[in-house]
Amino acid sequence: MSLDFKIIKDLSQAKAIWQQLSPQKTLWDDWDFRYCFYKYYNWELFFYTGYLDGQIVGVLPLQYNPEKKFLEFFGGNYMEENKILVKKDCQQFIPDFYKQVDKEAELDDISGQDALTQSLPLHEYKYIYNLSGITSLEEFIDKYFDSDSRKKKRRLLKEEVEIIYNNFNDFNLMIDLNLKNFGEKSSFHFPFRKEIFRDLLKLNYEPILLTSIINGKKEAVSFALKYKDKFISLNSGVNSASFPWLEKYLILKKVAKAIELKCRIFDACVGDCGWKENWHLEKIPQFKYRT
Repeated sequence: MSLDFKIIKDLSQAKAIWQQLSPQKTLWDDWDFRYCFYKYYNWELFFYTGYLDGQIVGVLPLQYNPEKKFLEFFGGNYMEENKILVKKDCQQFIPDFYKQVDKEAELDDISGQDALTQSLPLHEYKYIYNLSGITSLEEFIDKYFDSDSRKKKRRLLKEEVEIIYNNFNDFNLMIDLNLKNFGEKSSFHFPFRKEIFRDLLKLNYEPILLTSIINGKKEAVSFALKYKDKFISLNSGVNSASFPWLEKYLILKKVAKAIELKCRIFDACVGDCGWKENWHLEKIPQFKYRT
């Protein structure tokens, strides 16, 4: 028994296939989220679609990056938890989808428990907290940190910071602070990144913005999205030069907000970023595939 394959390049057809096959469990499974990162480029789609007895059973959703001259996952390099979208009873066909790729491809941040995915080279880790059963920030601190670290976290929380939630007029301030903090390394230097993140506010999710005020001045803004039972921390801008402790303070406040919203998962995304290993987040391997 083998599959027939077609490469779907029409956007509306690609969307219909995605909606049919996506598990819709995480933000990264969501078409509208990924489309925000696609629409300003409108690059050629290569949705390698598998058919069994004329019925769609899976798709490897790619786009061609003409700047780097290779195929990548739909939505580009910001995406995580990438995967072949395949029906549960057709997992055995996953290797066949990769065999269809006859162009140069750099497929990163692949997630999955199937044998082939687990055999791929490690690309990096993404980091999460499982907040199941945790009802307060105190419980979170007790669960994840040793005695010395708990004291440091509680001391940090005593800093005099006022937090304002969801003043979306502060969104541009987040971008400005991020650019100032990271300089040329800021992702907001990427083409369309400012527009993309503003578009994320318009999606049918619950956006969360935390503004930190110290001595009457706004010194940090952090942005997250709630998707189902998951809290995804996506970006922030912090005056770290004046307040080097403020980023860690904000992490605790974001976790507290996730608990308040009854989120089961706090998604801190990929990359250690200088703190995630030390803060004992669960590491989820993200794999890579090259042609």
